[in-house]
Amino acid sequence: MHTMQSRSVASIAMRRGRLTEAEKPLVVDLAVTAMEELLRMAQADQHLWMPVDSDNIELLNYEEHALQFSRGIGFARPHTGLKTETTRETGPVMSDAVSLVETLMDS
Repeated sequence: MHTMQSRSVASIAMRRGRLTEAEKPLVVDLAVTAMEELLRMAQADQHLWMPVDSDNIELLNYEEHALQFSRGIGFARPHTGLKTETTRETGPVMSDAVSLVETLMDS
């Protein structure tokens, strides 16, 4: 049987079925960390995001991200079958916060 130290977040996320009682605190901690990272990334400027030729689009500076967010999941590795794609665009959204979150979660 595996110990919590030997399990990776990716292996837990990719597995079908319910979480074990030992995995639940890990997932809660990961969710809190991800929310904190999302808030910081949304408000970050200058070094974390690099402007693109387009008007309002920015690309993530992966090296700066690794320096600022050492606790997160990190980026997808090629052997996992997952893909990392990170851009940021600013503009008005004609929706309330709850509807916007629901739309993003359904994507």
